[in-house]
Amino acid sequence: MIWLKNPESRRCHYSKRWNEKDNTSIPLSVADLDIKPPHAVQKALIDEIRHGVYGYTIEPSSFKENWTKHIFSRYNWEINPDWIIAVPGVIPGVTAAIRCFPQKTHLIRQIPVYHQIHLMAKRMGLEDLTIPVQNYFEKRMIIDFKELENKMKNFNSKSCLLFCNPWNPGGTVFKKQEIQKISTLALETKTPIISDEIWCDLILERVQHEPFGKYVPANFPSVTLMAASKTFNIAGLPCAIAIVPKSELRLKLKRELLSYPAISLLAYRATEESLKTGKTWINNLLRALKTNRNTLNLWGDKHQNINIYSGQATYLGWIRSNHESKQLVSALLKFGLHLSPGNIFGDNNAVRINFGCSPDILRKALQRFDSTLKHLNY
Repeated sequence: MIWLKNPESRRCHYSKRWNEKDNTSIPLSVADLDIKPPHAVQKALIDEIRHGVYGYTIEPSSFKENWTKHIFSRYNWEINPDWIIAVPGVIPGVTAAIRCFPQKTHLIRQIPVYHQIHLMAKRMGLEDLTIPVQNYFEKRMIIDFKELENKMKNFNSKSCLLFCNPWNPGGTVFKKQEIQKISTLALETKTPIISDEIWCDLILERVQHEPFGKYVPANFPSVTLMAASKTFNIAGLPCAIAIVPKSELRLKLKRELLSYPAISLLAYRATEESLKTGKTWINNLLRALKTNRNTLNLWGDKHQNINIYSGQATYLGWIRSNHESKQLVSALLKFGLHLSPGNIFGDNNAVRINFGCSPDILRKALQRFDSTLKHLNY
């Protein structure tokens, strides 16, 4: 994997990550990568720019076919192309899906979790029902299944389940039997499932991602959301899909999406070219990320009072300690390292680190972390 030789150059190109703090800090907070997407993506975008017309866009005729092939090859899930709805990003897809259930007043979800999901219930005027981590086993975060069962049964007529798999933060890839258990509960309690699976292609261990929609009947209200944006580092070209087998729900979601921004031509092209040509590129990326994850874990092993959950997927390490997250992030920033505070995910004793960078940048970042801990007499 060829990391950018000068990732700091991204500051001149309006990178959110590289412009969040001062020019001397190493930014490992925002979840994107310091790499270019596959060459075919670059070529497709250049071809469209040379054409030079940027009017309204229709969905390419091959868009759904490319997704169905990708999903079947990676997850052995054969879906009807008609089940696919293009959406302008996973989070917009989540909010639109929730609005398809106006009778639901409660939202069940994991904690800690990606901050956009952490705030979702509050933003949408719903009661927030959180499912905490029950334990941490072999760097894997495991949810409290008993608590999940209680909430799904006690609020069965009032709630939707919003799930994040693979889990951000922590990188847990839920096992087949775990997905089947949750799916069975959803069927028993008639709880609609909305599943954010944006990280499903970035699996770092020999485990299999299992899409939620694969384990519920086609007439059950489920929405499975995926995107190429994290996998191929094209998050600035928002384009995702919602897989909705139930026809009535699919119609509702399409109507809801009429008030959302349209997907751009460049976003469609980048997504399609990534899916068609990116297999070797993904494999190279996964090898590079595994190397960085190992570096992070070895660093964590040297610190008795730190626990790292880099998980089975994503390029995001979850670092837990006895320090309050905002205070630790502030201290790290003084030594030139910017991480995400865990409190925005729902954990006041954690920080999140993006190890999707060159090995040299990661090494420098961990040295700055060491200096911070020494200063704090940790």
